Amino acid sequence: MLKGIDPVFGPELLAPLARMGHADQLAIVDLNYPAYSARQPVVRIHGHSAPEFMTKLGTLLPVDDFVEHPITYMRDPDHADAPNEVQREFIDEAQRAEGRPLGAVALDRLAFYKRCTEVSVVVVTDEFRPYGCFLVAKGVVR
Repeated sequence: MLKGIDPVFGPELLAPLARMGHADQLAIVDLNYPAYSARQPVVRIHGHSAPEFMTKLGTLLPVDDFVEHPITYMRDPDHADAPNEVQREFIDEAQRAEGRPLGAVALDRLAFYKRCTEVSVVVVTDEFRPYGCFLVAKGVVR
């Protein structure tokens, strides 16, 4: 345990987050996501939905401000033109943590899977709502 760091950030998660550089991405995914197929480090976070985890992540990780869309979410075919409920909540939490508007873009499921093969870490939350899967690009600490 460390002072001032939420216990949700154990050593398995702190290490890959600390190793990330500017523009590196992490995946934050729901319970249905095939996390191990990405062949990247996987950390399971229990007791937190994807938006709840984003709230906590925002205390440690800056979100990229060099790109138009630092957040990518898996497109929900039932909401093809706009984010679904969990996606709106996640984006809202990220914006609250950053104190600024953040661009977000949808990516089709198979393209999302492919992008996850390039992330620094896959964080599996207890998010049960479908399409609660996100990529977040790390920004710079100013």
